[in-house]
Amino acid sequence: MANDNDDKKIGKVQKSTTLKEIQKAQTIDSVRKTGAVTGVSGADSSKRGPTRVMSIEERDALLNMVTEEAEKMFGKSKISSEQREAIEEAVKITIDASIVDEEDQ
Repeated sequence: MANDNDDKKIGKVQKSTTLKEIQKAQTIDSVRKTGAVTGVSGADSSKRGPTRVMSIEERDALLNMVTEEAEKMFGKSKISSEQREAIEEAVKITIDASIVDEEDQ
């Protein structure tokens, strides 16, 4: 019996051409429901230390470190200053939202 895959073999791969433009998708035909999840394992909580209260001074020092690290990371980058500031601000907002302040205790 002949192998049906014999005629589907790749004989040669040609070099791809440069992409000239990307077009926006106009419509989505359908969205399929995901299958059942077979299992999820929790994070290993034994590796995490207890959360402690952070003072205003510590918070300010941490946010200043974010600025310093952003300058190191993006100093010679080709991204615009607006993009850099947006990333830096998003990191600061995320950190700030997760801090337990002395006042909250």
